[in-house]
Amino acid sequence: MTPYALIEELSEKEEYTAVDLQRVEAMLKRYPKSAELWDYYGDLMQMSSEEFPIERSQECYEKAIKCYPTFASAHESLGHLYDAYLDDFPKAEVCFLRAIEFGAGDSARVGLARVFAQTDRDGAARKQLDLCEDQANPDVLELRAEIDEE
Repeated sequence: MTPYALIEELSEKEEYTAVDLQRVEAMLKRYPKSAELWDYYGDLMQMSSEEFPIERSQECYEKAIKCYPTFASAHESLGHLYDAYLDDFPKAEVCFLRAIEFGAGDSARVGLARVFAQTDRDGAARKQLDLCEDQANPDVLELRAEIDEE
């Protein structure tokens, strides 16, 4: 089985267990330079029924970036972590900007817009939302409504 096949298989599940994490860990031993697998492992730890320190996910995203410096998904994942878990908005902003530079889509723009809104830069937040391809995306609509309520 390849890392991609494992990620695809696990992505179809609704709940994740210790066994799923062990499978990813075993695959990482075989493919330690798989940025996609490190990024997925970081996400999986957060979605798992097991509890992990958030720093473990952070380490996974950083390893993914080390393996593949222009991997947009890992930069975006790290941005969400800095924003939602660590309240480190300057680092989150840098990560989202890198993710966008490397080809990330609307979810990175929404993340960046959220950081801008949380740091009282509503105009910059609106600009990022305006750049989203899917203007009907519920995340875009919800954040735009939150900004307009302020």
